Parts: sequence; structure tokens; C-alpha cells
Amino acid sequence: MKTFHKAVDTQIQECIFLTSLKFNLKTVPCKISSAFPTPSDVTSGLELMKRTGATNIIGVGSGVAMDLAKSLHLTSRTDDSASQPLILVPGTLGGVMAAYASETLLLNSNEESLVPVHNVRSKNGVDDEIDKTILIDERSLAIPNFTNVSRGKRFTENVNTSIATIDDIALSSLVISIDAALALDGQQNRGMDELVVKCVRNSLSCLNFFENDSIFNSTNEIPAELKSNSVQSAICAGQLLTFGLGDDLSSPFQRRSLPLTLSSGILPRHFPHGHWMTFTGSLLPGLISTIKMMRIDSNSTLLNKIMIEIEAGMKRVIYQEQIEKDWIEQLTRDTRIPSLSSLAEGTPPIQELMKDIQANSALVNCTDLDLNILENVLLSNLNR
Repeated sequence: MKTFHKAVDTQIQECIFLTSLKFNLKTVPCKISSAFPTPSDVTSGLELMKRTGATNIIGVGSGVAMDLAKSLHLTSRTDDSASQPLILVPGTLGGVMAAYASETLLLNSNEESLVPVHNVRSKNGVDDEIDKTILIDERSLAIPNFTNVSRGKRFTENVNTSIATIDDIALSSLVISIDAALALDGQQNRGMDELVVKCVRNSLSCLNFFENDSIFNSTNEIPAELKSNSVQSAICAGQLLTFGLGDDLSSPFQRRSLPLTLSSGILPRHFPHGHWMTFTGSLLPGLISTIKMMRIDSNSTLLNKIMIEIEAGMKRVIYQEQIEKDWIEQLTRDTRIPSLSSLAEGTPPIQELMKDIQANSALVNCTDLDLNILENVLLSNLNR
């Protein structure tokens, strides 16, 4: 764990060194330690920029650093500064996914829920599209050299779950890919179809390392191929996340991504014991069983295609073809996939969870997936 945090700190110091000495630019650090930025964090950042005369924003580090940088970039823009690019240097897998997402989430402390920055920022008449440059150095990325599988007991012991592992990114990317295929609903969009398939295949490639615990210890480096696959999964998943704000009618996605719907409404209040990607990855068994149980196929050849690939990959990778029971039932029983209830504070009743989800949807004013599907996904996962 110390090695992980040291790697993040080293990357931040290197960025300060380069901007200060190589480019002769003065840097003013704006740090954040919470899981999600709040409107007050953004206000503090804006005040710091005003006091110091800072004009450019560079986000370095984890997903929350990416979210804060993107929020500051959007809220600080004026007609004169609209051309100033945002520079993002993600230092973790969560940072990579957040950097590539089209929006950013803020924690609404009053509602104990997550909302897009568009819902809390003041309109300034400037185009909302984020002009960003993303720089990724896979060699300097801070990635934990442990997995859920190498510690099947992870979610029953006092283990820090605030850091996303490689299998967290793989499992959460599969959830995002399946949901994206559902949202595309048989549309003819070759670019998006290819992105979904690429995300699934990179995620399954990461899971190929599930059974090989020997590569994960305090001395071994994470294999370059595994690191590359995990980064590609995060990039693809970030691009597939949609916020359902309805401000881009040309987008093939006209609703909010399922993991965003659930996490925005219930994660801060009810599921505080885990990373956002851990929470999203825990939805996989329930999402797959819900699709099968409710016969949700949407006439989507893309959904059918990736479900076949995921089934084959899960049987081959996790269970090594030795399955007597239905593979989905086996998936729901797999203790190596984090259980949603293990991330919860107490035992939240489903009625309260659904109420909070609907309240968040109304607050954000976005389009979401059918409530029956959302409830089935939650129930299936909470009953694991």
C-alpha cells in the first residue's frame, strides 16, 4: 500500500518539476483527499486561482483529482479563457477512466448523492465541451500489485478497498460494456460497437491473470501486457460512460449509464466501503442474471455477441471449463467478485435504495434505465 501511494506522490512531484523548471511555469498545488470533489472544493480551487493568477489547470493523480481538475476547468472558463486546454495526467486506473469520461461527478453533501458538474455550476455562456489533453505514461502509473483473487478473503477482512485493483477495473469495465450494449439497442453505430467489443476483450484479458497469483507480490513488477490491457479497459470504459443529460442529441446514448445511476443515488450514503470501480464491478453477477432472467436482448446483435464472449471468457478464465452448474449461478457465488452487501453500511432496505435513486434522477434531471431492471440488478447482487 505504501508503494502505491509513493508512486502517486512521485508522479505529482515529477509534474511539478517539469512545469516549474523545464517550462519555467509557476505551479500552485490544489490538493484533495476525499473520494469525490464537492462544490466547496471547486469554490476553494477557483478562489486559489483568482488569488494566485493561475490560468492553466493540470490534473495529476487519481480519479478524484481528474474530476476536480475538470470541474475547475469548466467553472473557470470565460470567453477569454475558453481556448485554454485542460491537461490531465492520470496516475491510477481510476484516474484513467475519469480522465476519459465526458463529464465529472461532484458530491452533493446535502443530498448525500453524486451529481454532474453541469448541475451545480453557474452558466457562463461558454461552450461546455471540455478541451482536454490526456497524457498517460504506463510505466509511472500507480497500480496495486495485488488482486481480489489473490486475496479471496479481501472482503471479509479489514483490507483497504479504497484503491482499485486490476480486476476491479476489469469487472467494472465489463459492467459498463454490457450496459452500453443495452443502451445502443440495436443501433447501427460501428464506432461504438467496436469500442464496446474492445473494452470487453481487454477486460477478459486482464482476468486471464486471475489464477496466476505468483505474479502479484511485493517484489515483482506487473507484466507490461497486463498493465496495457488494464489501461485500455479503463480508456474504453471511460468513453462509454454516459450521463443522460440530453444535451447531445447526436449521441447514440440517450440515458445515464447503469453504474452511474446506481452509484450517484446510493453509493455515498449506503455503500461507503469501497472504490467506485469496486462498487461497479460488484454489479456484474446481478446485471448478467437480470438480463437472462428478464430476457433482455433488445434485438441487439452487439449485446448477444459480447454476452457470448463474456460467458466463454468467464468459463475459461475463472472456472477453467470445470463447471457443472449454470455459469451465472456460479458467478453469483464467486467470492472473488466483491459482493455489494460487503460494501454497505448496515443492511439498507431495497425500498430506501430505490427511493434515493429516483430522488437523484429527479435532481439531475436525466434519463435512466427502467426502474424494474435497476431494482432487479440491486436485489440480485444484495442477495449474493
